[in-house]
Amino acid sequence: SGINAEYGEFSMIFMRFAVLSIVVLLASSKKNGNVDSETVEELKELLLTSMQSIVSLDKLVTDLSDKVARLTTAMSDTELDVKILKSSVLNSLQELTNSLTSTKEDVELMNQDVQDLQKSGNLTEITEQVEQLTASLAETEAKVNNIGKEVTVVSGEEGKGDPSV
Repeated sequence: SGINAEYGEFSMIFMRFAVLSIVVLLASSKKNGNVDSETVEELKELLLTSMQSIVSLDKLVTDLSDKVARLTTAMSDTELDVKILKSSVLNSLQELTNSLTSTKEDVELMNQDVQDLQKSGNLTEITEQVEQLTASLAETEAKVNNIGKEVTVVSGEEGKGDPSV
C-alpha cells in the first residue's frame, strides 16, 4: 500500500545515510591515522543495530498497513449495511405514509357519507329503524325463551305414550 512504499523509500534512504556516515567516518579516521579496531567494532555494531531497527520498523509498517486495509474493508461493509438499512427505513416510511394517506381519505369519505345521511334525514330514520329492530329482536328472544319453558311444562305433564295422563 502507499504507507509501505513510503516507508520502503525512507528505510532505503536511512540505510544509505548510515552506510555513507560509516564510510565517511572510516575515511576521516584513516586520514587522521586514528583507526583502531574498537572504533571499527562500534561502527559495525551501530550499523547492525540500525539494520535491525529498520527490519523491525518495516515489519511494524507492514502490520499497520494490513490493519488499515482490514479497517477500510470493514468500513466499506459498514457503509453498505447503512445504505441498505437507510433504504429499508425509507421504504417503510413511504409505506406508512401511503397507508396514512389512504386512511385519511377513507375517513374523509366516511365523514362525507355521514354528512350526506344527516342532510337527507336518513340517518335519523336509520337510527330509528335500528332501535326498532333491536326492540323486535329482544321481543323475539323473549318469546323463544318462553316457548322453551312452555314445551318443558307440556312435556312434563304427559306420561310416556299415554296422552290421557
